Amino acid sequence: MFEPALPEEKLNAINGLSIGTVDKIYLKFPYKWWPDGFNVFGVLKTNETVPCTDEKCWLHEILAFQAVDNQPLILSAWLSGSAARYMEQLSEEEVKQETYQFLSELMGTALDVTVPPPERILRSSWSSNPHFRGSYSFRSMETERRGVSAAQLSEPVANDNGISVLHFAGEATHSSYFSTVHGAIETGWREAIRLIKLYK
Repeated sequence: MFEPALPEEKLNAINGLSIGTVDKIYLKFPYKWWPDGFNVFGVLKTNETVPCTDEKCWLHEILAFQAVDNQPLILSAWLSGSAARYMEQLSEEEVKQETYQFLSELMGTALDVTVPPPERILRSSWSSNPHFRGSYSFRSMETERRGVSAAQLSEPVANDNGISVLHFAGEATHSSYFSTVHGAIETGWREAIRLIKLYK
């Protein structure tokens, strides 16, 4: 991708990080069926609660259903890892029907309500998006093994004259707030300040 190639220490820093997937599914209902005050429904379940077949196991990885601020008819579902990547390969209709059935079986019984079918859904697909291939970075055992850090990843690359010509920003380059939007924003500010100083 780069010519000339990036320095070895930069490649080592890049290869020492991993990228994961966290997706959301937004479900819009015709009316609010959950009681006031129930803003988050944590999902604690066993295989006996909803049978885990090969096609439906991704549902068991839904972490929670959460009410969306200022959107009284919408719940969001969170899932991560291989379950999120599997969900991304399903059609929108499959995701809608399977999530509805799962939510209806779990919450309908727990709250003694009839859960209406959602009118529509909106879902993220971070892993299968060719421009992202995941949601955000995380530190892993490989990071420790390589002894790399965000500081090394964020270090600019200089040309033969010692002038910084390639700068790195993004949540993965933040030493404290990696995996966050505000981390990405702060690193953009950091690099803007660095460039201002360089060209002043």
